[in-house]
Amino acid sequence: MSNPSNTLKSVEVRAEGLPRSAPALVLIVESQRPLAGGAAYSLAGLARLTIGRGGDRLLSQGPDARLELPDPKISGRHALLEREAGGWRLRDCGATNGCLVNGVRVDEATLRDCDLLRLGGSFFRFRARQIEGASLASAPALPGLATLVGQHHLQLSRLARVAATPIPVLLRGETGSGKEVVARAIHAASGRGPFVAVNCGAIAPTLLESQLFGHVRGAFSGAIRDEPGFVRAADGGTLFLDEVAELPAPAQATLLRVLQQSEVVPVGATRPIRVDVRVLSATHQPLEAWMGDERFRRDLYARLAGFTHRLPPLRERLDDLGILLAALLSRRPDARPIQLRPEVVQAFLDHAWPLNVRELEQALTAAVALSPDGVIRLEDLPESITRPGPSPTASPRPISSASASASAGARSPEDAALRRELVAQLRASGGNVSATARAMNKARQQIQKWIRRLEIDRSEYEG
Repeated sequence: MSNPSNTLKSVEVRAEGLPRSAPALVLIVESQRPLAGGAAYSLAGLARLTIGRGGDRLLSQGPDARLELPDPKISGRHALLEREAGGWRLRDCGATNGCLVNGVRVDEATLRDCDLLRLGGSFFRFRARQIEGASLASAPALPGLATLVGQHHLQLSRLARVAATPIPVLLRGETGSGKEVVARAIHAASGRGPFVAVNCGAIAPTLLESQLFGHVRGAFSGAIRDEPGFVRAADGGTLFLDEVAELPAPAQATLLRVLQQSEVVPVGATRPIRVDVRVLSATHQPLEAWMGDERFRRDLYARLAGFTHRLPPLRERLDDLGILLAALLSRRPDARPIQLRPEVVQAFLDHAWPLNVRELEQALTAAVALSPDGVIRLEDLPESITRPGPSPTASPRPISSASASASAGARSPEDAALRRELVAQLRASGGNVSATARAMNKARQQIQKWIRRLEIDRSEYEG
C-alpha cells in the first residue's frame, strides 16, 4: 500500500440495473468482509425487499425481492423495506442485533434520502433518487475508476469521452483526492505511448526548465551531456504536470510555446525539436485567483483547460467507502483476512477526511500493522479519526467580514457558486435547514456539511 498512484485500482462493483432517478439501496460495506466492496440495488419495480443472512451476496428478482448477505450479525430475516405512498419504510423483523437508522435503533421508520442504515455489521445508504441520468450497471467509465455515486459516475462518463481524444485535461481537486490516479486512467484509455508524471512543486526552480525541456551539453555548469527532458521523454505519449500552479513564470512561458507550436527548445540549444505530447495537468490551487494576481498566465490556462474535471473529495463520496477499502486492502503483501469492527466503519463514515483517500490509505496501513489478529478496532485508528468532531447540528462559527473575504478569494468557482446558491436558499427559508434541503433536493446532513465547509453563519438568515 505504499504507492499512492495506484490507490484506486479496479474492484468489482455489482450494481443491479439502476435506471434513471430510481430509488436505490447502496450497500456501502460489510464490516466483516471489507474486501467484498460495495454494491447498489435498484428498488424500482419492487413492492418489498427483505434483507437477511445467506451464503453469499445475492439479490432475488421479483416484486417481493430478497437480498442475502453472508453477515453473521444479520438475522435470517432481519429487515423489510416496503414501498409506501411517497417513499419507503423500514421495518425490523425481530432481528437480534436490530436496525439502526442514522445511529438510532428503530422498530420502523420512514426513510429519507441519504439515511444511513446499519443492519448487523453491514452499512447501507438509502437513496430516494439514485443516479440522475446514468446507470452503474455498466463497467467503470474509465479503467480502475469505479463509483456508486451517481453524479460522480456521470462526470467520469463525460471524462471517458474526452480521454480518447488529444484534448488537454485539467484535473482539479483537493490534496489526496486521486488526481494522478485519474490521469493514469485517462492515459490508459487514450492508447498513447509513455506516461511521464512530473511534480512541478518538487523540482528546484533553478533546475525546472532544464528538467522539463531538456538541455544540451555545455549549456550550464555541470551539463556534461545532452538530456532530453520530461517533455521529449513523453513524445508520443502523455505528460502529466501535477501541481502545475507551482510553475514559475519563465517555465510557464516556455510551456506555452510547447503547447502552441508542438515543439521544444532545450536549454542552450538554438533549434526547436518537434514533439507530439498530450498534456494532462492537475492542481488544488484556486487558479482563478492566481490569474487575477498574475501568478498564473491566462493564456497558459486556456491551453491546459481544454476540458476540466473536478474530483470530489472523499467526504462527498462516502458511498464509495467499500470500493476504496477493498482496493486498498487488496494491495497488502500478505493474504491475511481482514475484518473491521462496525464502530470502525461508523468512525470512517463520520470522519471529514481532510486529506481524502491518501489519509484513508495511511490510516488503513497503520491499522493493519497494529492488528495482529486481522480485526481492526477503534484503538487501531489515529486519534484524528476516533476523536469526536463538531456536532452535525451545531451552528457554524461566525466569521468576520475580513476573514470571509479572504476565504472567498481562495474558493474554487464551483464552491463560490454553491455558496451563493446555498445563501440564497437559506435566506428564502429563513435559515431553515430542512426547507433548504428540500429546495436543493439534498439531504439535510449534506446541507449542514456545506454550511460548515463554506463558513456560512446560518443565524444571519433566521427569521
